[in-house]
Amino acid sequence: MTFKSKITKIEKQQKDDRRISVFLNEKFAFGICENTFFEFQLREGDFLTIEDTEKIILFDETQQAKKKALNILSKKYFSEQELKQKLKNFSEKAVEKVVFELKKYGYVDDKELAKRLVHDFVKIKGFGEFKIKIELQRRKINENLIEETLEEFYNEETEIDSAKKHFFKKLRSLKNPQDQKEKTKLYRYLLSKGFSTDTVNEIFNEQFRNE
Repeated sequence: MTFKSKITKIEKQQKDDRRISVFLNEKFAFGICENTFFEFQLREGDFLTIEDTEKIILFDETQQAKKKALNILSKKYFSEQELKQKLKNFSEKAVEKVVFELKKYGYVDDKELAKRLVHDFVKIKGFGEFKIKIELQRRKINENLIEETLEEFYNEETEIDSAKKHFFKKLRSLKNPQDQKEKTKLYRYLLSKGFSTDTVNEIFNEQFRNE
């Protein structure tokens, strides 16, 4: 025999009249939003099984998680893992349902995000490959996807061109570029931008080969 609880009272919450409190067997059971209330057409006197209650609560939580997710994504593009982290106060089931739907309609797309970030880091920031990897990892993008994106949109020529731009820009700001300390400072600067030692050495050998 399936155990059922009777809805003995339904009332709007005092602190938020958009939320509704549902009482089962004279005791407060759960709170839901108006959309959930109308979706399940709850009425006093109805009976709910444990499964019914869990279904209603999950539906309501999913609605709230989706609302928060869309609000978050309206301000900035986030990776799947970043979004999940921001929804950590919701149950795993609710978050998975929301993320699945958002991915389906293109609101969450790690592949597209990785492409955008690589483009911006190269064209705007002029970062080297190593720093780009770190930034993509910081955005919690999958390692395999990072490698695939860099392989498609970043190459040795890109690395050299970006490094040279930083090299000459920094060189102009140095008081005495021929001084060894200044050269060391320039060398470290290029490394800090994410360029490999091979790339930096190649540029230094090319620019200072007559010394």
